[in-house]
Amino acid sequence: MKKIAFVLSLLMFIVGAISCSGSGKRPVEQTTIESETEEFVFTPTLILDLVSPGSSDEGIRLWVDDLEELNTIHAEIVNDSDQEVTYGEEFSLQVYTDDQWRELVPEDTIWKMIAFILEPGESVHRTYVLPQDGFTFDSGKYKLTIPSLNVSTEFTLVWTE
Repeated sequence: MKKIAFVLSLLMFIVGAISCSGSGKRPVEQTTIESETEEFVFTPTLILDLVSPGSSDEGIRLWVDDLEELNTIHAEIVNDSDQEVTYGEEFSLQVYTDDQWRELVPEDTIWKMIAFILEPGESVHRTYVLPQDGFTFDSGKYKLTIPSLNVSTEFTLVWTE
């Protein structure tokens, strides 16, 4: 009976971890756990562990709400001001290493000159793909900045076991 309770608890933990994560998977070997009746395979997954929503003096809020494919993040931008705001595609993504922020978006990135308008009280869900070939997220502390809105948010990624 204890084995069944353990297996069920383990299964609920796995389902919870998968439902909280993005679709990114860590490129490592899978772990197999066997019981007398069933075999379970675990694949470590990179998940959002801590998100610190950012806000600007102009009433704009920003936070990261999902991770996908190990090079793509999803964020929510909210206009809490009483004026429409305009922003573009440009973004900055930094990782905190060796007691300093290091830029991940190449300086020579070419951005489309397009303007998005966000009306007062509206929000928008944006997807940000890192334009650097071969980049994948790993565990650590990151900062997403939308320069034209003068707003940043920090988030932490961790691997599930």
